Amino acid sequence: MSPRETGGSTGTLTLSGKIEAPTGAPSPTDLAAVLSIEPAEVSQVFFAGVGVPLCFAQLKSNEAVDRAASNRSAWVATLSRAWSPHIFFFAGNPQDGGKLYARMWAPALGVEEDPATGSACAALVGAMASKHDFGGTAYRLSIQQGVSMGRRSEIEAEARKSGGVVTSVSVGVETARRCSGAR
Repeated sequence: MSPRETGGSTGTLTLSGKIEAPTGAPSPTDLAAVLSIEPAEVSQVFFAGVGVPLCFAQLKSNEAVDRAASNRSAWVATLSRAWSPHIFFFAGNPQDGGKLYARMWAPALGVEEDPATGSACAALVGAMASKHDFGGTAYRLSIQQGVSMGRRSEIEAEARKSGGVVTSVSVGVETARRCSGAR
């Protein structure tokens, strides 16, 4: 069913700008503590941002993403004063054309969980396309987010490259209707 059929909505945003990807991200062990999961369930951790800085963590399974629970004291010790205190964690294959399953927390902003984080998806696809081993001109990811909170979103993200440099990122999202009322 399309968003129009379910009362949901769609939208697309295209950004041009530099993909920031500083070093110094937490270790997989430290991030596992923040997520209350086993360190062996964390494949990689990195920082990236297009405007909004984020800490990304690739987990080994959708089940690990669903099981994650915020450990506030570990977050304070690990991320609260880092380049980004916001965390976007996902499972799946982040290669071009990959499908990901994700969640996002931003406790520093008072956001327990976000059902559709376009800025995170833009940064993620931009960071992946920026890698030297990707020689193409368009890099795409499909991200499913908000499932565990009952607000499923389907996000399509694309980065465009020219001369080996990311020149733009686009994010489109389909969301489900959350509620309706009388007008």
